[in-house]
Amino acid sequence: MYYEKTCIATLALWVLLWPGRPATAQSGLAFAPEEVAFAPVLPADAAPAARLQTVSSATGSPTGKEEKYAAVWGTIQTDGNESSIEAFYLDVYKLLPDGRRELARTGRQAGNTFRVYLERSFAHLIRIEVWEHEAAELEVPLSQLSGSESPLQLAVAVKKLTAMAPVMPPVLPDVTPASLPVLQQEPALPSPGLPAPIAVEPEAVSKTRITPDPRQHAFHLAESASLYYEMSAASKAVAQLSAGAEVEVLERTTPEWWLVSYRNKVGWIEVHALE
Repeated sequence: MYYEKTCIATLALWVLLWPGRPATAQSGLAFAPEEVAFAPVLPADAAPAARLQTVSSATGSPTGKEEKYAAVWGTIQTDGNESSIEAFYLDVYKLLPDGRRELARTGRQAGNTFRVYLERSFAHLIRIEVWEHEAAELEVPLSQLSGSESPLQLAVAVKKLTAMAPVMPPVLPDVTPASLPVLQQEPALPSPGLPAPIAVEPEAVSKTRITPDPRQHAFHLAESASLYYEMSAASKAVAQLSAGAEVEVLERTTPEWWLVSYRNKVGWIEVHALE
C-alpha cells in the first residue's frame, strides 16, 4: 500500500512539472503579459489635433540599447485616412528641468510613420507638421519613459485646415462734392542725387521647406567596426567593416549610434568609429 501511494504521488508531481504542459495562473509558473496604456499630459487649451489617440507599450524585457533610450514608434492619421499623408516634418525637443527646450532631432519623413529614440531621463515634446494640416504637439512625460517597456506605440491625429473665404475690402461712398474740381496729381519725381527706387518682386512662397542638408553624409571608418542589427553591441552583427571603409549616414539616431548603409546592408554603427 505504501509503495502504491508513493507511485501515485510521484506520477502527479511528474504531470505537474511536465515541460510541455501550458503554464497557467493557477500553476504559478508564468503569467500572461498585459498591455499598458497611457495618455500624456497636455495643456488644457491644446488643440484637438494635438491630442494623443492611443499610447501603449509592447511587452518584453528591455535590451541593452533600451537602458538609456526608449524607442517610440508613431503613426499619423488625418480624418481617418492614413494613406493621404505622403510626407511630414518631425521635430523632437528635450524638455530640460529649467523649462528650456533642447532640439534633439528634426527633419522631413516620408510616409505616415516615424521611429525615434528618447532619453529616459528627460521628458520630450514631439511636434508633427503635415502640409495643409494643423500642427500637432505631443508631450511624452518622464514617468512614461523611465518606467515603461519599449517600444511605445503612438497614434497622432492631425486636423485638416479649413478653407477661409477671402476678405473683401469695404465699399466707401463717394463724398466728394460735385462743385469741386477733380485735382490731377502729378507723379512724384525722385529727389536729385538719390537713386530711383528699385521695384522688388515678391519672393515666391514654396509649399515645402525642403532645403539641402549641409551636413556630411559619407564617412570613412577610422578603425575596424561592426554593423549591428540593433542599436547595441550585444545584438547581432550584420557585417564586419575594416578601417577605411566608406559608409553613408541615413539617420543620426543618438549621439552614440548612427544608422548607416554599407553596400547593400543597413545597420547601426558606433559614432566613435567614424572619421
